[in-house]
Amino acid sequence: MSYTKKERAKIAAQILDYMNADSVEYFTGCSVNANGKRNQLQAWPASRRMTTHDLQRLELVARDVLGLVNHDELPSSIKQGGTTPRAT
Repeated sequence: MSYTKKERAKIAAQILDYMNADSVEYFTGCSVNANGKRNQLQAWPASRRMTTHDLQRLELVARDVLGLVNHDELPSSIKQGGTTPRAT
């Protein structure tokens, strides 16, 4: 599916607005024994402060949505979804 420039701008603006919230919302949970059934997952919402890594990742996603990221210039490990090997 392809988005128009106007739709891409709206999506990027929503990402940048989320960055200004300064917190990340997520669900956390554990397996519990409920009503005689074992290993049911009970989840509840939680939040934490946004880290520098979160902010950088969201900014990169917003830039990518706007078409500002040149995928041909990315390192091959990122293109393939792998990790960059550590120097020893």
